[in-house]
Amino acid sequence: MTDSMEKLAGVTPDMEEGFQKLKEIFDKEVFELYIRQGQGYVPYMMNDALECYLVLTDCRCTGGYLTGYESCTVGYLSFKEEEKVLVVHQGEENIFTLWFREIQVKLEGYQYHQIGHFWLKEKGQEQWRQLVYMLGTVYDKYEYFGEAMCTSREQELMRLMEFRPFRYWSPIKESLDPYYPDTVQGAAEMRRIAGLAGDKAMAFLAGIYEKVPLIFLEKVIIYRMESPCSQKLYEKIRELVCQESIQYKKRDYGKEMNERIEKERLHVEEELYRRGFRGKYPRFSKEGMEILAVEEHPFTVGFMEWEKFDFRIQLMVSEDFSGKKKSLGLNGGFFKGKGRQGRIESVDR
Repeated sequence: MTDSMEKLAGVTPDMEEGFQKLKEIFDKEVFELYIRQGQGYVPYMMNDALECYLVLTDCRCTGGYLTGYESCTVGYLSFKEEEKVLVVHQGEENIFTLWFREIQVKLEGYQYHQIGHFWLKEKGQEQWRQLVYMLGTVYDKYEYFGEAMCTSREQELMRLMEFRPFRYWSPIKESLDPYYPDTVQGAAEMRRIAGLAGDKAMAFLAGIYEKVPLIFLEKVIIYRMESPCSQKLYEKIRELVCQESIQYKKRDYGKEMNERIEKERLHVEEELYRRGFRGKYPRFSKEGMEILAVEEHPFTVGFMEWEKFDFRIQLMVSEDFSGKKKSLGLNGGFFKGKGRQGRIESVDR
């Protein structure tokens, strides 16, 4: 976006923040536009932990926006009487103009501890991938908003993303190494949490890695994390993540959608009770089996989804096939070990 804010007289601090974010959007070439009922909506950062978007009030458009355009997009901002004018060039193919009165920043943090995405089912260790995804979203919101949108504990926990053996469990098809640094703080955080979990071996390994991050040692840590001896460590990390997530709001979709979500949760609960499980949503168990229900949530402003997306529940199922029918602990079936099995089940509606 070419014009500087200093040249725009009458811009309030709140509007200045909005223009600054709009400038970042153009600088990173990620501009998207949605117009609904005379309002323009521009996503800034949207993920499972946070929704931030810009609203252009009393917005009208001359020309047309090319949805899905991926080449260079440039914006030119100016004032005309009481209106703001944003001229957008989508390469040389298309030009359109937005006229609006104000720019507002909408920002809200949401709970994320029940979120579960399973894009790599065949790879295993979905329990670790889920935690990596959660803390990755926390790390991202801190990068964009700092302390304003992260608790002090979240700022400590997110350092696990700077501990390479932890982020080895990428929830996507590519390595996360290019996106996060390796730091002493990351290893120190793993050492701290391992101590809280009573996992002396992992605390020792993380302490050595903190001083000497050798590839051989990294492989030893990864090997240990995928084995049942890391159950307590996993549960402690997840517990700490849940404690911070619960402090944020639940997504509110309006009465009709909220009621539908509660009915789907009740349906899962009733179905598992019918199958002999005990417990309360989202965690259930019976002899030799444990289930954790996890969810995928659309944005509260659903028209900003990249593709059609809806609320759904999936089940993380852990089962003991050793013949002893023992409890494996939370998601214990996903750890490698004889007689253990972990799988993801979809919920029929």
